[in-house]
Amino acid sequence: MNIVAARPLEDSLRTGLVLIAALLTILGTLHEGDHLLRGAQFSVPAFSLSFLIFPILLGGFVYASRGKLAAGYWLFVVIVGFVAAAPTHLGPAAVEPLPIVYGYYVAGAYNSPIMGAVAIVILLGLLGSVLLLAAVAIYARLRVGHW
Repeated sequence: MNIVAARPLEDSLRTGLVLIAALLTILGTLHEGDHLLRGAQFSVPAFSLSFLIFPILLGGFVYASRGKLAAGYWLFVVIVGFVAAAPTHLGPAAVEPLPIVYGYYVAGAYNSPIMGAVAIVILLGLLGSVLLLAAVAIYARLRVGHW
């Protein structure tokens, strides 16, 4: 593929990666707010470490603003984010599995199934956007030929 033909493809892939990362940033911020509402920052040691993802995300936005595809960087963001967040909520060793997150709002301080459902939708959206960012980063690498 020649460089002239590759540029629009690379530009559109970069835009897609940035939009997904922006969605991930918004959902991540909402999810951290959920932790604060539930007081979970004190029960989950990884909570304070999870804030490190935001400066890492910022690095990807900086790369993109300089015209870089940075698919490899976005894949790095995915790996760091997923390794940090998924074990907290998914799997047999989860500290805060989905039923606990939902149950806090239903049986806890707020007595609100709607708030519990919103917290779950935000969490699942966050995990989904992480997986989508990974898929698009890998697709970008395959289509453009570089990270």
